[in-house]
Amino acid sequence: YKLDQAICEPKPVQRRIPIWIGGGGDQLTARYVARYADAWNFIASPELGKAKLAALQRHCTIENRDYDAIEKTLMFLDMHLTDDPNEATRFLHRRLEERSRSVIADRPLEDLRRTHLIGSPSNMSELIEEHVNNGFKATMFFVAIQPRAAPSPTDRKKGTMI
Repeated sequence: YKLDQAICEPKPVQRRIPIWIGGGGDQLTARYVARYADAWNFIASPELGKAKLAALQRHCTIENRDYDAIEKTLMFLDMHLTDDPNEATRFLHRRLEERSRSVIADRPLEDLRRTHLIGSPSNMSELIEEHVNNGFKATMFFVAIQPRAAPSPTDRKKGTMI
């Protein structure tokens, strides 16, 4: 479509809309990020994320682009809070079954532990800290919401927060 003399009110707050690119390719995608994007978002373990950011730095050098001008963000596929390591493993197995035809279906369980926020708060903060140390500034994630049983009278008396 083509519009002549279109009116845009109120005026945008920025001069142009920021360009975000999602995807983890370290050749074509990283090259397009270096060339065009204001931000890059993808899914990766800390180890893989570090390698992908190194690829972006190489492409930024080739494109004569300031690497630090690109916002680097990370996507976590799920967030599931539990102090029980067995529950964390069961959760990942359920996710694998649900996504049997997706990109995660053939990945090892240990790799999935590094691309999902699963486990205790300290497990999650350690994983996020690794990514922050690699240069990521923000995260996005999906939250699996599952109904829980109502707290028992004993839980209420103990003041357990659910």
